[in-house]
Amino acid sequence: MAALTENSRVREVRSPDEWNSLQAKRNHPSFLQSWQWGELKRGFGWTPIRLAVSSPDGDCGGGLQVLLKTRRILPFLPPVGIAYMPRGPFGEATQRQSRELIDAAVERARRAGASFIRAEPAAECSPAALAAMREAGFKPAPQYVQIRSTGYVALDRSEDEILASFKPKTRYNVRLATRRGVDIRVADKEADLDSFYRLTVVTGERDGFAVHGPAYYQAVWDELGESRRLFIASVNGEDVGALFAVICGDMATYLYGASSNRYRNTMSSYLLQWEAMLWAKQSGCATYDFWGMADPETENDPMAGVHRFKQGFRPRLVQHAGTLDLPLRPLTYLAITRIGLPMRTQLQALLSRRRGPASAV
Repeated sequence: MAALTENSRVREVRSPDEWNSLQAKRNHPSFLQSWQWGELKRGFGWTPIRLAVSSPDGDCGGGLQVLLKTRRILPFLPPVGIAYMPRGPFGEATQRQSRELIDAAVERARRAGASFIRAEPAAECSPAALAAMREAGFKPAPQYVQIRSTGYVALDRSEDEILASFKPKTRYNVRLATRRGVDIRVADKEADLDSFYRLTVVTGERDGFAVHGPAYYQAVWDELGESRRLFIASVNGEDVGALFAVICGDMATYLYGASSNRYRNTMSSYLLQWEAMLWAKQSGCATYDFWGMADPETENDPMAGVHRFKQGFRPRLVQHAGTLDLPLRPLTYLAITRIGLPMRTQLQALLSRRRGPASAV
């Protein structure tokens, strides 16, 4: 780890209020860097570490939440595992400050026994931070965790202007859903979460992707608290669709969506998206993140179908910085990324015939 200089310092942040305040001041902060998300992952075996770099005058230049997960396969062997940096670092630290922040994260990962660090910086990650990561030895990774491409809808306009920006067919479907009797409510009880889970299972079986167990979604519901909303669409008293969104700073993110096999001609998914955008706008958000679009450079992208639906809202297509790895133990890194993770992917492909591939979030 590089020695800290007299002009800046790295410290661990242990206060949730301080951390979220630091993050919320940044442009388009990601909920994956929020305190609540780190605590959610803690409940599933990860250890979150929050680091901030600042100058002697106390101004924070940037921050980084690192998620650590290591274990010993046998008692007499050293630990193996991963340190994960989702959509971080954030802030406007200088390249030197960013390098100190990254070096501090590397040191913590080494001490925890991580075999490598995987980073997936956000599109808004500063050039200085990206340069510092390259300088530290990060290279393009053979796999990814989060989908690189997404789409942003600008909310800093009037509701009429936002609606008018959609493709004509999408505007029509938003209004058609109302005419066909779709009602939208905000979930406020456990029964609503149960309904969301049932719809999610139906969607996974139909579209060939896996879902987490109900305990995971319960934890997301509990941990995200007031920053999340679950919208439920119903027709004739029957729940037919759901949308789970989360706010972090001025960014709202469409996290999960689900729909029934019944009443699909009511276009409830379009009205759910519109209601989520209205909530985000009314909550002061400037941007709505669709959280996953097809990569324009990849043929037969599995996101192509979802991409066409989301394209109707005319989002601005955004490419995040990609997936970067820093091996800390080269041999175990190769074993995990060239053998362990591909075998896991193949196993998930087999299981997908019944329950689909695992969800990243």
